[in-house]
Amino acid sequence: LAITDSAQRRLLDDITDLKTELEANVAALDALRRQPERNLELEGALENKRTQVSRQIRDLEEAFTDDSYRSTELLGLAHVALLDVIGSSTSESLLAPHEALLVYSSLGGAYLINITTGTGISTTVAATDAVPDGVTPATIARLLEGLTLPKFVNAQGESDPEDLPPFDLGLANLLYDTLIGPVLPHLDGITELIIVADGPLQSLPFSVLVEQAAPDEDAEGEPIGPFERYRQSRFLVDRFAISVQPSVSSLRTLRAEIPRSQGDRPLLGFGDPLLKPGKADQGTIIRTANQVVENKPILVPMSGQVDAESLEDLGDLPQTKALLISIGETLGANPLDLRYGEYAEEVEIRFLAEQDRLKRYRTIVFATHALVSDEISAIDLKEPAIVMSLPAAPDGEERPWENDGLLRASDIIRMKLDADLVVLAACNTAKPDGTPGAEPLSGLAKAFLYAGARSLLVSHWQADAPSTARLVPTMLNYANDNDMTLAKALALAKRELRQSAQPKTAHYAHPAIWAPFSIVGNTKKQN
Repeated sequence: LAITDSAQRRLLDDITDLKTELEANVAALDALRRQPERNLELEGALENKRTQVSRQIRDLEEAFTDDSYRSTELLGLAHVALLDVIGSSTSESLLAPHEALLVYSSLGGAYLINITTGTGISTTVAATDAVPDGVTPATIARLLEGLTLPKFVNAQGESDPEDLPPFDLGLANLLYDTLIGPVLPHLDGITELIIVADGPLQSLPFSVLVEQAAPDEDAEGEPIGPFERYRQSRFLVDRFAISVQPSVSSLRTLRAEIPRSQGDRPLLGFGDPLLKPGKADQGTIIRTANQVVENKPILVPMSGQVDAESLEDLGDLPQTKALLISIGETLGANPLDLRYGEYAEEVEIRFLAEQDRLKRYRTIVFATHALVSDEISAIDLKEPAIVMSLPAAPDGEERPWENDGLLRASDIIRMKLDADLVVLAACNTAKPDGTPGAEPLSGLAKAFLYAGARSLLVSHWQADAPSTARLVPTMLNYANDNDMTLAKALALAKRELRQSAQPKTAHYAHPAIWAPFSIVGNTKKQN
């Protein structure tokens, strides 16, 4: 979409093919090196081939003479040197003195970590091997098992917080020692981390890494409950504010923009989509405040588990209306800029885009379902998309593409935004886009960054509606009242939510409740 010149398209195709070949070569070389009996001759041949392919990729990228950082970033050509971030004698560093950029690079299951600070420090260290089996997809999957909401819900769509799975504090501590421990000596005076990761680390929410786990017994030898242990433990987010970037080049792209949105409207929001057009009953009303049932707290999934054969089968989301209203009150939004039900249709945002009015909004929120490729069998969806309200359609007829209830990544790319923040309070927005080996941020997040968003708030897993309705407005209040970066504001909001746990909301201390959201991007605070 971004490259229309046929010669550049051919270059891009060649680069993509070579990178696929390089990945296969590295995987084969790694497998050989793990064999009990080494074949040094074959390893040498593969190493020579890897060097040759790497040189070809470098030469083609140099020939790709596109001067648009946005296009370069979108297409994954992240070859901007770290020196561009550090700065030189003739250019200011892209990092503030309190910031550090951590770039994790994997090869054969091991990680190298490049640390670059706003004061000009740049060095590379090796990750330790504190995790017995290494930092593999299986390791990350084990940690993520403790960060899911219970699948069982009652007729009202609610779950009991006591059914939350246990979070493995020990594994989170080993990952901290492996991935953060080696860089700590270089982080004096640093309060914000910007992380660029590859491999399985792209699925890891760094904020839940544990610096120090609380004991499971108190001073008298009495056992400490799990929620209280989570509250007392020290997580990475207690020491640093954290944001993530798809690549090093994206940092330069975002910070080359005008620092702040020039929009004159605080918020545009879409939520509570109409998914069963023509039916009076749009689903059970779900409570979203800190209500209790029989004096017990409740969990309410933000957007429901996606288990459907068609868009009409997706669960209704009345709980998202409360979130939009709460954000709107925080930002002082015009109620007419909050679109629910039939007013949350795809044509509504398309109209604003065609009129070039999307640039007027400093914050844009989508509180609805999000889908990855081929997630619903009846839909030929080959890219990530946001689910909008479904217009009525005669039986047997397809809805027109411009209002079929799916706002695709390719639609978003064509839009022109001037937003400081896009909030994606929906499932899958930080997951892969469905293609083999896809990056977790390669779908909707990258599309919004390309369209002009400076930062995004994305969810790594299914979020709880009542706690989200507290977390997001708290973050926005911190950011607006104190003129701080969104990463810092989110860190403070997470800490506050975890420490505010009371008997009826003790589950707020569980990482599954306070940690699902991450900041992607994050503009530099201006002096």
